[in-house]
Amino acid sequence: MPHEIITDLHHIQRTTVAHEADNLAFRTFVTLEVPLSDRPLNALVQETTAAVWQHIDCRECANCCRVRQPVFSRAEATRIAAYLGLTLEDIRTRYLQSDADMGKYITRTLPCPFLDGALCSIYEVRPAVCAQYPHLHRNFRSRLPQVLDNAETCPIVYNVVERLKRTLGFVDSAPTGENPGVTPPA
Repeated sequence: MPHEIITDLHHIQRTTVAHEADNLAFRTFVTLEVPLSDRPLNALVQETTAAVWQHIDCRECANCCRVRQPVFSRAEATRIAAYLGLTLEDIRTRYLQSDADMGKYITRTLPCPFLDGALCSIYEVRPAVCAQYPHLHRNFRSRLPQVLDNAETCPIVYNVVERLKRTLGFVDSAPTGENPGVTPPA
């Protein structure tokens, strides 16, 4: 069904892993065969994302915060420290570790130490990578490798990608079957 929303994380992860080859073929399809230029493609992605987002509440999921390590710049870590009434050194010692390859910080643990239940305890000052997640708002074609990686983690991304496959006319070779966790739109 073209409008069903799948929210079951186990189903999303299994399906994404099982369809890895088809997702790579979709990436090639978008890069080489979709006749839309970036601007109309990004508009279609934004429209699709808005339609999916109406049916999924990130505050009930927070899977990204459980399985992804956000990246923090020094300025972001300093801002978070001030928000929490701590020093930068306190934040680094308690919560962050250096990632020399990126020249930034990542969390020491998973889930994110700033996750409180399914809510972000530093939401007002969260790092840009978190504020912009799931990264569907711009540069879809060039960000497609990351988007497909996020599809395994995020129900919004998964559903957007699956809808875009249908909308853009991509034909995958994956068998269809039952979709546990399907929530019909309201």
